[in-house]
Amino acid sequence: GNVGPMSEESDLVICQIPTSFTSNLSAGINMIAVPLKPNEDWGLSDLASHIGSDLSAIIFYNTYIGEFVTYMPQLSSIAPTDVVITEGKGYIVIMQEPTDVTFEGTAWDGNVTLAKGINILFVPLCPENEWRLNNLAEHIGSEVDCLIWYDKQINQYVSYFPPWPKDVPSNTVVKGDESYIVLMESEKRVTFTGKAWENKEPAPSPPNQQAETTPILIVESLVKQENANI
Repeated sequence: GNVGPMSEESDLVICQIPTSFTSNLSAGINMIAVPLKPNEDWGLSDLASHIGSDLSAIIFYNTYIGEFVTYMPQLSSIAPTDVVITEGKGYIVIMQEPTDVTFEGTAWDGNVTLAKGINILFVPLCPENEWRLNNLAEHIGSEVDCLIWYDKQINQYVSYFPPWPKDVPSNTVVKGDESYIVLMESEKRVTFTGKAWENKEPAPSPPNQQAETTPILIVESLVKQENANI
């Protein structure tokens, strides 16, 4: 029965409508995102339970200590590696078998802080028009040194440097359930706009391959030159 002041007709009203997004995870390495905001706070243990028993490990980058950290599903949920899933944070997931995972929730807010150095980023909102990595780099700004993504078709990490042409093969399409390693020259807060991610068309089935080897990713350093970042 409480009554408050009437809003102006011009006030923006945002309706958070629950939706879903299905991701195809391959055996081996996947760089994933939680494309929708869960109804309750999730930790990595919740993500692991949601993915299922074929999950081997979740790797995230701790920007405070500057290290990649691994969460193993067999560990207790109170383990220090069971961090809270936050907006814009992506994860490297190692799978024993391919599987489909459906996420449910609402749109993220769109506000992300990128640290100096290494970040694993996902774009929290679906842009109005299709983005490629060059669009993502332009949106973040000149602080971006390099963008790295995992090509599951060739089982390799692939780099895209923002000065490169837009038509190079490494300039892949940005997807709602994929994350990207972003190397930053300095810290920056970035605001993304758009709507909740949804599957626009059925995604292809994940490659039916076995994870027979342990994947290793090494990001050693950046060498600043006059005309290029290496």
